[in-house]
Amino acid sequence: RIIQNFKRKTTTTTTKTTTTRRQQRATKTTTTKALTGDQGIYNPPESKEEAFQQCATAIERLVNASQKKSSSNKKRAMRKQVSKRGQFLCAELPVMDDGALSTSEMALSLVFDEENTSVVYADEEAARKSAEKNGKVETFSLAEALEVEADFIASEKTGAVYLVGFGEDEVEQAVKLTKKINPSRAIVLVNAEWMHAGDGGDIYKSEIIASGKDVDSISETEKFKNQFAVVYSYLPLAIENKVFGQNAGGAIFKCVLGGAPSGTPWRILITDKDGKFSQVGAMQRRPEGEDIQNTFYNAYAATSQVNKGVGAIKSTFDKFKENLPNPFGGGG
Repeated sequence: RIIQNFKRKTTTTTTKTTTTRRQQRATKTTTTKALTGDQGIYNPPESKEEAFQQCATAIERLVNASQKKSSSNKKRAMRKQVSKRGQFLCAELPVMDDGALSTSEMALSLVFDEENTSVVYADEEAARKSAEKNGKVETFSLAEALEVEADFIASEKTGAVYLVGFGEDEVEQAVKLTKKINPSRAIVLVNAEWMHAGDGGDIYKSEIIASGKDVDSISETEKFKNQFAVVYSYLPLAIENKVFGQNAGGAIFKCVLGGAPSGTPWRILITDKDGKFSQVGAMQRRPEGEDIQNTFYNAYAATSQVNKGVGAIKSTFDKFKENLPNPFGGGG
């Protein structure tokens, strides 16, 4: 089974591993190489501080690149009188707990431009802790932000706006808040408490179209929840492998340092016997539970001395299973 340590809280989710024919196809394990940020890839972080720094760098590069592009087209946009919303970015990081202090420390570590950045916390206590720790960064709780006059952020700041620790209960309020923000400013969602594909909304729109619905029928809240593109994600995993008699660690890792966020793959990593990460899979979309299970199973199978035996046993069991009665099929 795989225990995944999700981004906001210390609670864990346990997934039961099931074997399928697809899992028998072993994948080759490749060791991750240390590449510079200019090449668009970072090694997974070895500490909390390193994760925060990597994330801050990723956010800074994308926000600055967008601002330069917007600046070059400013006169053209003014002539057309077009106001285009800036980037919707998302960051996902593990924290020791979801307390106010840990949340505020994490958020402040991601700020790269104190003078022009605004941070809005869903939690009032986290906002207070943040303001106490760094008075240079414009800080609000969600309640405070909604009480301020319209365009309060737009009139004073030009940098990114961080929305920290927002849950599904705050989505409607978040939508109201974004309408008050200058459209040229990037919005960075940090550790949102809802699941989304993290691709900017492409997969969600495709699912809507496939269901026969009109994309224009999407509600404001659903559109908001699914329009963010993940720029950084580091989600540690703990793997309990009873089949091969060994436990290990791993992670899902994505770090965008240039180009469209969708162009950077999600990397599935496992730790080797020396504690170093090795890449065992990569996907253009966010890996789901079954993807992770299959990838780790294949990685173990590729390096296990009993791989052939497991394959033979699995084949025999599949044939035997086909002849078993279905306990839920009625007839009894």
